[in-house]
Amino acid sequence: MDRRVVDLLYERKSGMRTLLLGDNAKRMATLHAAVLEAGGEVIGQATIAEALLQLEDAEQPELVIVDVQADYGALLDAALARLERAAQERRFEALVLVPLALVDLASTQAGLSASLLVDPEPREMASALVAACRRRSTEVHDSSAEAMAMRLADLSEEVGRVARSLAQLVVPGATPGVLEEVPPAEEMALLRAVIRRRRLRHDFFVRGLFADAAWDMLLDLRLAQLERREVAVSSLCIAASVPATTALRWISTLIDNRLMVRHPDPRDRRRAFVSLTPAANQAMAAYAGAVLRQSAELTLPEDLSPKR
Repeated sequence: MDRRVVDLLYERKSGMRTLLLGDNAKRMATLHAAVLEAGGEVIGQATIAEALLQLEDAEQPELVIVDVQADYGALLDAALARLERAAQERRFEALVLVPLALVDLASTQAGLSASLLVDPEPREMASALVAACRRRSTEVHDSSAEAMAMRLADLSEEVGRVARSLAQLVVPGATPGVLEEVPPAEEMALLRAVIRRRRLRHDFFVRGLFADAAWDMLLDLRLAQLERREVAVSSLCIAASVPATTALRWISTLIDNRLMVRHPDPRDRRRAFVSLTPAANQAMAAYAGAVLRQSAELTLPEDLSPKR
């Protein structure tokens, strides 16, 4: 773990009482060591089957870390739902570690107040621990430590700034630009071409170098709207072309800024879909119309076309 992160946690004297929930002994040992190294205190460790009982224990934790590596059906549903309610009540901070295969389930059951980490790297996990301690702790003694915490939170703040800028383009009740009726087939062809060309960059440059998760997700959701298909959270994470945890932060921020809305799958309560809000959908339609109009304006008249 980054030594600066450890120093920050010690300097803040967080000593957060932490409860660990999970079934993989090796992973639990790693998490236990990380919490101790970060200056925290592990007050309990239990399996997913024991989660509900532990969450009701008299000695309430300040931080709960749940490591979910398999789908336990109704048992896991109940545990994550209880975790979400407790986190909403601000009884404790909650970190939920999941593989990409379970992101739909986790984001549905515990994706609002708990922090979801999808196959997190060590530094990502360390940053999440710092953020949890920073939210919970009220003791700040060192301005340099505070500056360090602020630097670690830069990514989330940047996400918020960009999303707010996007939100300013969509004013409820207003028409974003000149909205002309575009034949659905033409718009779908345009969107597919834009998405295809954006992904083509991955064949020539390092993946993530030109990451623009918000725009990639908006393009994907607009195309899905035209194709009359639903988009699950996990599918949208893949469309974003960034690490899944980063994509989840974007989804949450864009929902907060009323560009996207999440709704349950009526056929599977353990999964959620994401779609554009009406205003964002209208803005994307206006964008497509503007691009098609500009393309037509750039087309040379027949008498000015190169002669063969």
